[in-house]
Amino acid sequence: MVQRFRDGLPPWIGLRLRAQKNRFALHGFGAPAGMLSAMVPSGTTALDIGSNLGLYTYWLARRAREVHAFEPNPRLAGYLATARIPGVVVHPAAA
Repeated sequence: MVQRFRDGLPPWIGLRLRAQKNRFALHGFGAPAGMLSAMVPSGTTALDIGSNLGLYTYWLARRAREVHAFEPNPRLAGYLATARIPGVVVHPAAA
């Protein structure tokens, strides 16, 4: 069964829509998505500690070769895992 969250959309659609909505001003970070992804050198490995629903994970994955997303909440980790972001490894644990 596909795990859905607040928006009622499948994760692979909902996450991408939220990412595009927040493309120019990521909530809580105060920086455009381009600035966030520019912090990660191309082709490297990035860590997202406390990945929540994966908005920052999404932008990090656009630049990094691999992103390790750590999320201890099983519901949120499951949501992120079913979002199927290429190059993202979800760890359902706290770091």
